[in-house]
Amino acid sequence: MLKFARYIVLTIAIFYWSISHFECMYSWAGKNKIFPDDYRYGDLYRLSFLPEFKGKEKICENKIDKNAIKNNVHLYLLGDSFADESNLNANNFAVEKYKYIHWDKPVTVDFDNNARNILVLESVERSVKMHFKKKSNEIQFIGNQEKNSRNSKFSFIEYLKNLLDIFSNSTQKTEERLRHTLLNYDFVLFFKEIKADFDLKIFERKSTNYNLSTDKKEIFYFEEADVKCQNSAFYKVSDTEIEGFVKNINANYSYYKSMGFNEVYLSIIPNKVSILAPNLGDYNYVLERIQHHPDLKVKYLDVYSIFKKQPQKVYSKSDTHWNCNGSSIWQGVVNDIF
Repeated sequence: MLKFARYIVLTIAIFYWSISHFECMYSWAGKNKIFPDDYRYGDLYRLSFLPEFKGKEKICENKIDKNAIKNNVHLYLLGDSFADESNLNANNFAVEKYKYIHWDKPVTVDFDNNARNILVLESVERSVKMHFKKKSNEIQFIGNQEKNSRNSKFSFIEYLKNLLDIFSNSTQKTEERLRHTLLNYDFVLFFKEIKADFDLKIFERKSTNYNLSTDKKEIFYFEEADVKCQNSAFYKVSDTEIEGFVKNINANYSYYKSMGFNEVYLSIIPNKVSILAPNLGDYNYVLERIQHHPDLKVKYLDVYSIFKKQPQKVYSKSDTHWNCNGSSIWQGVVNDIF
C-alpha cells in the first residue's frame, strides 16, 4: 500500500513538473482548467494580492446588431492584449469579415480586391515605443503558390524553434509556472492577501510590480506608472523621439496602403494611470503629441478625450485593461468608420 502511494505521489509530481516545464502542456492544462486561471481576479490583483483590488472576470456583451453589418467591408486589427480574441471578436464590429493580428506575430493575408479593406493599428500607450520604434511587417500579402511554400517553411522553422525552446526553457519561467499551478488556489490566495495587506498597511512595503495612487484607491502596472521605467507615462520623451515614432507610423501607413488596404487608422489606448492619476508625476503626453503631430499621415481614432470625461467608468479596478464600458466606447469609435 505504501509503495502504491509513493507511485501516485511520484506520478503527480512528474505531471506537475511537466506542466511547469513544457509551455505547450502548461497551455493545454490551463485551457482544460486543471488548475485555476491566475488572471481570473485581474492582472493587477495577481501582482499585488491586495484584497481591495480583487475583481471577477466579466464577459462583455457588446455585440453588433446583424442588421448593422456592412456588406463587403473587411476589418483587419493589428493590436495587443486590449484587442485580443479573449476580449473582442467578429461579433463586436459591423463588418462582413474580421481578422485579429497580434504584434510581433507575422501573418500572410489574401485580400478580396472587391471589398473595402480597412486596417486599424492599435497599441496601448505604454507599448508605443515597442510598436513604433521601427517599421511594422506583421502583415504580408503574397500569392497563393508562394504563400503555401512560405507557410510550410515557416511552420517547420517554428517547430524547430519550439523544440529548442523546450530544452532551453529558463528556470525562471519553469518556477513561475510551478507557482501558478500549485499556489493559485483560493485557499492559498487567502493567506497571500493577509500577508500583502499586512506588509502594506503596517510596514508600507509592497511589490515593485505595481504602483498605487496617492489616495491608495487605484492600482497601476509599474511599467506605466513608475517614473524610472522607460515605458512610463512619466518618463521624459523628447520631441526627436516623437518625430521618430511618427516617421515609423507613416512608414507603416505607406506600406500597408501599398499592400492594398483602402484605409489605415491608428488608435492608441491611454494608460490606466494617464486617465485616473496623471498627477502621479510629470505626464509626458506621448499620446497627444503623436495624435496632433503635424506630420502624422494616418487617420487617428481618439478615445483619450472621451475617457478623460468619465475616468472612473472606463477601466477595471483590478486590471490594467478597460472594463466593458471602456471597451464599448472604443468599439463605437471603430464602428463609426463604417
